[in-house]
Amino acid sequence: MLTPTHVTVNPEFSNCGYIDNVTSGAEFTRLLAKEENLPVIETNLIPEFSAENEKIYQANDGLHFVEAGYRVLADFIEKEMRKMM
Repeated sequence: MLTPTHVTVNPEFSNCGYIDNVTSGAEFTRLLAKEENLPVIETNLIPEFSAENEKIYQANDGLHFVEAGYRVLADFIEKEMRKMM
């Protein structure tokens, strides 16, 4: 299972204000994974996804990724999955 990734708290972005939803979604993901005995990939811990890098990786709205962001996400997930094997 994957936790939700970083979301902006910058009011200049249209998805500002969703941090509570993302936080509760991450908590729910961890709880469900524990109940179902499933691994969790903490995509919220990807270092590239931060307030400082939002204009690079989440430039559209502070939540969804541009192409470069999806590449970072895919690489991170691949590395984490390989660790689980």
